[in-house]
Amino acid sequence: MHDSIITTSTIAAVKTQTILDAFLRHINGAPVNLLAGAHGEAQIISRREIFARGCALAREFQAFGVEPGDKVMTVLPTGKPFLVSTFGAWAAGAAIVPVAPPAPGMAAEYYERKLANMVRTARPKIIVACAAAADALKNLFELTDDVHLLSDAEVLFDFVGEPHPPHIPQANDIAHIQFTSGSTSFPKGAAIAHAQLLANVRGVGGVVCGGQPTDEQVVSWLPVHHDMGFI
Repeated sequence: MHDSIITTSTIAAVKTQTILDAFLRHINGAPVNLLAGAHGEAQIISRREIFARGCALAREFQAFGVEPGDKVMTVLPTGKPFLVSTFGAWAAGAAIVPVAPPAPGMAAEYYERKLANMVRTARPKIIVACAAAADALKNLFELTDDVHLLSDAEVLFDFVGEPHPPHIPQANDIAHIQFTSGSTSFPKGAAIAHAQLLANVRGVGGVVCGGQPTDEQVVSWLPVHHDMGFI
């Protein structure tokens, strides 16, 4: 199932201009190893599964009206639903907007104000959220009335047949909206293009492995809503 959309000719035709391109070129690389944490038990996910599930989810996003240039917001911890949602957004031509779930002990009213500001700014077409953020989103019904809300479990569906072919983003298309922490004021969003995100990843790779192919793996404890955690 996960191999059906990825062929040698598909990979050969890809020009590396975006993260999606780079991921496809290295589709047979080491899997993603998620250590046990807020997302649950430890998991190992192949790159092929991430890509294939992302393509299938992109078809669902498009059925909800997502078009190139739209935003998909995630309110998720690091984990498989976040990875699949990210590639689903990119495969549909949308930008991903990672937002932190509420931290333990955070006042509900304070979190809702921050979340409302980010929803108002990003204007997402889809929000994929974990259970911890469900109450806050329900209380923002005036802002999310025309937004499709999906749970983390709903993006990990079983699919049959050929997943939707990925939309091929361009280097200058927006890939990612990064919000500031909001520790001194309400969070502010910065739009990051695919080319900029790819340059950041290559910069980190250059430090880690000198820009050469390697089997080295990087361990990160940063959450995915953090800028360096995302990269």
